[in-house]
Amino acid sequence: MTNLFANILYSYPRLHRFLYEDTWAIPIDIFRILSGLLGLVYFISLYLEVKDFSSPQGLINHQFMLEQFWWLKINLIQPGVTDNFFYAILIIAMLGTLLLILGVRTRLVAALLFIIAACIQRWNFYVMYVDDAIMHLVFFWLILLPTGKSLNLIDYLRHGSEVIDKWKNQRVPGLAMRCLLINICWIYFFAGITKLTSPLWLNGTALYAILLLPISIAPDFWTPDHVPILKFCSYFSIFIEVSLPFLLVSRRGSYTKWLSMVFVLMLNLGIALTLKIPYANIALVASLVLFFRNELMQYLLNKKIIDEVAAGPKKLWTSQIIAAVFLVILIFSTLRDIPILEKLSYPTTRFLWLGGIAQNYYLFNWIDRLNYHYDQSITFTDALSGETENIDVNSILP
Repeated sequence: MTNLFANILYSYPRLHRFLYEDTWAIPIDIFRILSGLLGLVYFISLYLEVKDFSSPQGLINHQFMLEQFWWLKINLIQPGVTDNFFYAILIIAMLGTLLLILGVRTRLVAALLFIIAACIQRWNFYVMYVDDAIMHLVFFWLILLPTGKSLNLIDYLRHGSEVIDKWKNQRVPGLAMRCLLINICWIYFFAGITKLTSPLWLNGTALYAILLLPISIAPDFWTPDHVPILKFCSYFSIFIEVSLPFLLVSRRGSYTKWLSMVFVLMLNLGIALTLKIPYANIALVASLVLFFRNELMQYLLNKKIIDEVAAGPKKLWTSQIIAAVFLVILIFSTLRDIPILEKLSYPTTRFLWLGGIAQNYYLFNWIDRLNYHYDQSITFTDALSGETENIDVNSILP
C-alpha cells in the first residue's frame, strides 16, 4: 500500500511537492512574531473594552443573547462571570502573546490564545466582526504551523549568536504553511467574487456607501464629490481581490509576484486607514512574509535558492493532516450560496463552530441589502379645513 501511494505521488509531482516539500523556518517564525505583536495589541483593546461589551453590566444583554441563540452557549464563558474574570484572562492572554513572540512553547501558547479569543468572540457575538474572526483564525493556524524552530529566546540564550547560522538553514515541514496560504488566497478570492452579486458594487457606489457607515474612521469626511474616485476604487478593489490568489503564487522574483505585494499593501492598508478593521488587514499584510519566504531567504543567505523536493514520502505529522482537513472543511463551509454544495456547507459550518472556528468571507457584498436608513414623518391634517401640520416625531415616538 505504501509503494502504491508513493507511485501515485511520483505520478503527480506537484501533489508530491505540496504534501512533502519542506520550507524555511525563519519566515514562519517571523509570521509568529508579527502575529504575537498584533495579538498583544488586540488583547489590550479587548481589555479596554471590558466595561463596554464583556461586562455583565455592559451594553450587551448576554443572557438575552444566549436565550435567542442557543449555539452561543457552546462556550467556556458562561453567565455569572464578573468583570475581574475578563480582566484576568485578558492579562493571561497578553502574557501569552509575549511568550509567543519569544518563541516559548509556541503551540501550547497559541492554543491558549485561540481558546481565549474564540470564547470572548462568542460571548460578545453581537459586536464581533472581521477582526475577531481573523485573529482567532491566526491563533488556530499558529497551533498547526511548525513554529519555534528558529528566532526563539531559549536557543539564543544557550548558544548566543552562533545559533543564527543554524536558524538560517533550518527547514521544517511545509504542508501546514501551504494550507494557510491557500486559506488566505481563498479569503481574497471569495471576498472579491461574491461582491459581483451586489448591485452597489457593480455600479461602483458600494465603497462610498461603506465609508458613510459608523465602521468608517471618518464617515463625515466623505461627500458626493468623492464618488468618482471611490467608484474607481470599488472596481479596482474587486480586481485586486480576485487576482491576488493568482499573483501571490507567481514564480519567485517575477514582476507579477512583486506586483502582488503592492496590491496586498494597497488593499489592506487602504482598508485599515479608512475603516475600523485594523487587525484583520494587518494580519493579511503580515502573511506576505510567508508568500515571499524564498525571496526573503535568498536575501538572508545571499545565494540562489534551489527548492528541495523530498526524495520520497515522509511521515505526515498530525498537525499537517489536521491542517489539510481543516482547509477543505473551511472552504466547503463558505459555499452555502451554491445550491449543489449547500448540503455540505451547513454541516461543515456547524463542525467548525464546535471546534471554536467562526468564519464568513462575505465581506461587504451585503452593503445594498443590509445597509439602509429610513425617515419618519407625521403629518396632522385638519378634517374640516384641510390644513396640514408636521408633527415632531420625537415628541410621539421617543
